[in-house]
Amino acid sequence: MLSVRSLIRSGRVLKNVRGLVATSTRLNSTVVEPVVVEPVTVTPVAPVTPGTPNPQPRGKRRLLWVFSALVGGAIVYYLVKEDDDVYVDGKQTGYPKKPRVVILGSGWAALSMVRDIDPNLYEVVVVSPRNYFLFTPLLPSVTVGTLDSKSVMEPIRKYCKRTNTPTQYYEAMATDVDFDAQKVICKDVNHLNNNEVTTFELPYDHLVVSVGAINNTFGTPGVYENCFFLKEMEDATLIRRRILDVFETANLPAQTEAERRRLLSFVVVGGGPNGVEFAAELSDFLREDLKKWYPHLIKDVKVTILELMDHILNTYDRQINSEKVFKRENIDIRTNHQVTAVSPDGIVVRPVIKGATTPQPTQTIPFGLCVWSTGIGIHPLSNLIREKLKPNEIQTNRRALITDQYLSLKGAKNVYALGDCATITPELMIKRLEDLFKEADANGDNKLQLDEFRRFVNLQLPNYPQLEEYGKRAEELFLEADADKAGSITLDQFRTIVQKVDSKMKILPATAQVASQQGAYLAKRLNALSENKDAAYPPFKYRHLGSFAYIGADEAVAELTNPWIEKYVLQGYGAWWLWRSVYLSKQFSMKNKLLVGGDWVKTELFGRDITRN
Repeated sequence: MLSVRSLIRSGRVLKNVRGLVATSTRLNSTVVEPVVVEPVTVTPVAPVTPGTPNPQPRGKRRLLWVFSALVGGAIVYYLVKEDDDVYVDGKQTGYPKKPRVVILGSGWAALSMVRDIDPNLYEVVVVSPRNYFLFTPLLPSVTVGTLDSKSVMEPIRKYCKRTNTPTQYYEAMATDVDFDAQKVICKDVNHLNNNEVTTFELPYDHLVVSVGAINNTFGTPGVYENCFFLKEMEDATLIRRRILDVFETANLPAQTEAERRRLLSFVVVGGGPNGVEFAAELSDFLREDLKKWYPHLIKDVKVTILELMDHILNTYDRQINSEKVFKRENIDIRTNHQVTAVSPDGIVVRPVIKGATTPQPTQTIPFGLCVWSTGIGIHPLSNLIREKLKPNEIQTNRRALITDQYLSLKGAKNVYALGDCATITPELMIKRLEDLFKEADANGDNKLQLDEFRRFVNLQLPNYPQLEEYGKRAEELFLEADADKAGSITLDQFRTIVQKVDSKMKILPATAQVASQQGAYLAKRLNALSENKDAAYPPFKYRHLGSFAYIGADEAVAELTNPWIEKYVLQGYGAWWLWRSVYLSKQFSMKNKLLVGGDWVKTELFGRDITRN
């Protein structure tokens, strides 16, 4: 007789079964009534002896044994193996040993390098007191609530854990570097160990200094005590809180008219992109939101931009006319003005007139909020490194660390400097004038013909980036030096060309675009170095993709470049759409893209939030 288990194993489905129980015993009765079961036709199967496993095909049994062996072996291996990523006193003790790359900082250059360096080739360690990456071009939008602070921040650990060999991150501050021992001295920034600062050392094989820069006050008294900066997220939060504070204080019924006007005076020092964008965001905030909540105070609000140069956005093309938009928004632009001092209630300025023999009289501008955005200065760690590496001979720049064209720090071995803390200083051609002339003189007649000069430019272009501007104009440069139309140039005429080329040497700006490209370049170069391909790796070459600046009232300015047009300038509503589209696409994660886009939509629909936390 077939059992139910055998029927299930046979794979047959029983239909129209009204009962499978032969008998049923009723409670409180000893009578057993038979149950009629309709006959069911079942295909017979071989009987299975109790306790005997169901026979399996031979192929399946082998596959099961192989799978069990693999799983068991993997479990045993992970239980008994030594960890490859064991660290004792900051040193890697496991096998295999990989060269350690220590990256100082968590900005544009550091993040680009962490994303592109191969963690299978290097043990990567990131040290920074800031455990997140900040999308700095959109920081002015945070000061007025157009964007939320979390929308432009990314945890650095997110990019440290992207592979099976994760990058190590330490929330600490690098305070010194021992170049002889190849160690970085760091200290804890949280001060939770009974108010004792914990210090530790990190050995390195390659050190990347990308600590950024600090705000430059140019020695102006009172700036640190009375002004706000706009460089970190903490700065944007403080500015936003101060804007709301001055309006609430000015709204008090007992406030005098003079004090109310002082509180509602906003001064921006610096007419660069950062200062201009903050003034634009503030103007939008005043017109679109605060005017609705404080209608009786708007008439006393005044926004002033102070700029030492003769026009704002002086690094942009002269075709850009942002002053027109600002004047329409009642923003007072004072160019050719120098700040001499800052007090708690006012900022002292002096007009600068070219050709004037005597200083102009000063003027005090009262303010409730003053934002200082005049440029950058050297970071304390960068300055310490500079002083260690012969500041009078090698590191002669007082504002940044000097590197070569491969981003290697001059004066130090296996050390690199990227971003705002560094500047690339190519070698001057004039220093090798005679050697270069001899190398170019292929036929040895002490003269250079046009073909020889063209060959010289093409060969030396990778070594001297200042030649790039003349790469396609070699003939023009040659004919200009060949004043006597002899068809060749002498050493003295060659010297004239070299001096002209060296004078056109450009210094890269301290922008996010430059730092990001440098980080990606160095990561790829170190990857090539690990594979013994570094000798043929080209020097760093910056590719300018364009510049944007928001100028308020849904208008922006854009300076674009492409292979066909050397420079293209765009201003207005179309540039504003392009500005937003580019910055949205440049967000590193889909989460931040959604957050930034959502904040823009929320601001358009509901306005900016005026609550203060």
